[in-house]
Amino acid sequence: MGVGGVARMALHNQAQERAQKAIEEFIERRLATPYINGLGMAGDEESMASVIEVFWCDSLDSPLHDAYYSLYSRNKHLFEGAELPIGFER
Repeated sequence: MGVGGVARMALHNQAQERAQKAIEEFIERRLATPYINGLGMAGDEESMASVIEVFWCDSLDSPLHDAYYSLYSRNKHLFEGAELPIGFER
């Protein structure tokens, strides 16, 4: 991974951590699956960054952590104790 890729992932990691902390405090549950792939199943940091950039960033001016927060707030099945959709695995 080049310098640009490292910088990109550093920004995503910081945004993801900030959004995770905020949503866990709001929902009062921990995220069981903080990273997902394009199919909505458990993924890794890199696949999650791609999902956020393609599907969840509203504009170039929106803070990156807002995209993560929006994804988490609209996918309650990612939290501990939540019922999983059919075919979803943690």
